[in-house]
Amino acid sequence: MYAEQDAKNKPITNSLTDSTKAYLATIGNDISSAYISGVRETTYDASRVQYKKTDTTVNGVFYDSIFVYETNPDSAKYLLNFSFVGNNKGNYIPTKNSNNVRVYKWIAPINGVPQGNSEPIILIVTPKSQLLFTFGLDYRINNKMSVRTEMGFSNNDKNLFSPKDNKQNLGYSYMLQANRFDSLKRNLVFSNSVQYEFKSERFQQVEQYRNVEFSRDWNINNTVNKTEHIARYQTLLIDTKHQIQASYKFSTFIRQKIYKGLKTGFLFLPIIKT
Repeated sequence: MYAEQDAKNKPITNSLTDSTKAYLATIGNDISSAYISGVRETTYDASRVQYKKTDTTVNGVFYDSIFVYETNPDSAKYLLNFSFVGNNKGNYIPTKNSNNVRVYKWIAPINGVPQGNSEPIILIVTPKSQLLFTFGLDYRINNKMSVRTEMGFSNNDKNLFSPKDNKQNLGYSYMLQANRFDSLKRNLVFSNSVQYEFKSERFQQVEQYRNVEFSRDWNINNTVNKTEHIARYQTLLIDTKHQIQASYKFSTFIRQKIYKGLKTGFLFLPIIKT
C-alpha cells in the first residue's frame, strides 16, 4: 500500500482567503481553473512595474479591461502578477521596456484565438492526495495447473478542497493468468499460458509497472490514461533429448478507441547449457 497527502494547512494554502477556498471547492478536479486574479489596484510607485486599465477596438471587436504598461502616475494604478498559461492560451506576452525590465504586452486575438502565452492571474497549487493498494494471489491447482491474479485500486484526488468529482478519483486494474504444464513423452515438455490484463482509465500507478520495452514494442505513448485491455497467449514445447525448444506467442493490446494492435511471434532455438 502507498499513501501520500499534502497538508491543507501548509503555508501556501493558509494564505488563501475563505472566498478563494470556497471557489476551489467548486472546481472539482479541474485544477486548470485553480487560479485567482493577479490584478491589484494600488498607488503609483516609480520603483515598480505598473499598468493602466484601458479598452480598445481591433477589427471591429471591442475589448475592455486591457492592461498596458504605464509610467504616468495618474493612470498607472494597477500592479499585476502574470502566469504562463501556454502558447495561444493567453492574451499577453513578455517583453522589455526602455530600462530592459520585463513588462507584459497585450496582443489582440486573431479569429477568436489568443496570440499570447500569459495572463494576469496567480495559479494555485491545490493540495493533493494519492492512495494505491495492490495485492496478488498465486494458487497451484495440481501438479499441472496453476493460476495467478493481481489487483490494484487507486484514489487520486487532485484537489482536497473540493468533494466534487470525487468519483472520478477512483481507478482499478487487475491481471488474471492461467498456466498448464504437460509431459507428453519422457523427453517432451509442453506448456501453455493465458493472461488477461485490464486497466481502467482513472487508475493511477505510483511507478511504471510494465517493462521498459512495452511502449517501444507497441509504438505508443505510455503517458496517456485510457481504458486498456491486454490479452496474451504463449505455448512452449521443449525436447530435452535433442536439446531444442519451440515457442509461439500471441498478444493483443487495445487502448480505448484510439489504438488496437496485434503481435505474434514464433521462435525455434537450441537449448544452450551454461
